Amino acid sequence: MLYPIILLTLTGISTSPVPIPIALHSQSNQSSPVPKVATHTAISVKPMREVAVRVEIREKEQLDEHGQPIAGSNSTSKVYDDNTPVAEYDFLIRTSQYPSGLSAEYAYNNRGIARYRQHGDMEGALSDYNASIKLNSNYFSAYYNRGLLKYQALEDIAGALADYGRALTLNPGSSKVYYNRAILKSERLQDLPGALVDYNNAITVDSRNDRAYHNRAILKATKFNDIAGARADYDRAISIDANFVYAYYNRGNLRAAQQGDVAGALADYNRALSINPGLADAYNNRGALKYTKLNDPAGALADYNLAIKFSDSAQAHNNRAILKSTSHKDSKGALADYNKAIDKDAEFADAYYNRGLLKRYQLNDSPTERLRQRAGAIEDLQRAQKLYAAQGRKVEEREAIEQLRTLGTKQP
Repeated sequence: MLYPIILLTLTGISTSPVPIPIALHSQSNQSSPVPKVATHTAISVKPMREVAVRVEIREKEQLDEHGQPIAGSNSTSKVYDDNTPVAEYDFLIRTSQYPSGLSAEYAYNNRGIARYRQHGDMEGALSDYNASIKLNSNYFSAYYNRGLLKYQALEDIAGALADYGRALTLNPGSSKVYYNRAILKSERLQDLPGALVDYNNAITVDSRNDRAYHNRAILKATKFNDIAGARADYDRAISIDANFVYAYYNRGNLRAAQQGDVAGALADYNRALSINPGLADAYNNRGALKYTKLNDPAGALADYNLAIKFSDSAQAHNNRAILKSTSHKDSKGALADYNKAIDKDAEFADAYYNRGLLKRYQLNDSPTERLRQRAGAIEDLQRAQKLYAAQGRKVEEREAIEQLRTLGTKQP
């Protein structure tokens, strides 16, 4: 049973886990095959936020003729940062009345952040970053922020890469730029060695960058098969931030899938859910662990129900369907969950395969029903076989072909 890891898109991708050792109730003379439990994959942490200049202007309390504060006249301060309303930056830029410490390029940079965060104004933000760089071609923060905007919002990957490169030329000691560029390289360019180098550099310049340790762990485990290195990185990320929810979740996946540490995986899922009780992926994977490894179908059902409550994912419906059909002998409830899983993800090969098995082996109470469900089973298994082929899942494709052969369909 694979428990893949999480990257923070926060979407889960179903995998092809090792089949679980359970038997389906069957009215056929043939033994029924094992349905496929689906787990969520790794959640990586998003790029780090924009960099704004924070300027605080203090106004002293009013004084009397003796130089003493007048009662009730407290000192006040005015702060300019990324939370300042766009209109206030509009006034400063329009009138060029910049307070001490807030130059024109800083004002454009901050307004760019405010425009995007407060109003979703991507083009306005880009225009402001461009203006800031035009005023100061060596302004690190504007290059960094523009690169982040190009990557996250404008789909300008080449431009983002160029801006990150320029930012690092201006400030080679910026861990966050290495970190963000690593995400870009791994997720958009598929440059996995380059991403690993950037995560290494992010950690070299800032040994407490817990996000870099976390994402490097995912890369090591999923792309480089460095399980020991991944475990060490998760441990380090948690030692830096004891409430790093995704580090616990992903370490739990690693323990369950690659290290065979069921107790440790359960502890990590429990800890992740104590930090974030709404983390649906953790409920789903903990439910799969309880069902496949701990012989706790009641606990698994409770977890699947919570996963569906918080996320309503296709994976959780698929897994709950397996539980209903095997532990509760609730074939109709299982069918409803498989239908829901497929409604939510029309490319979910495992759900088609599992629904095909259900139709063939369990939903056959009468001769007429058997004929109808046989046709439905063939249709589902054919759909699963085509999806497995398209996804490069050769083992599962052969399993689907074999099931179709036993149903009397011609196969290549």
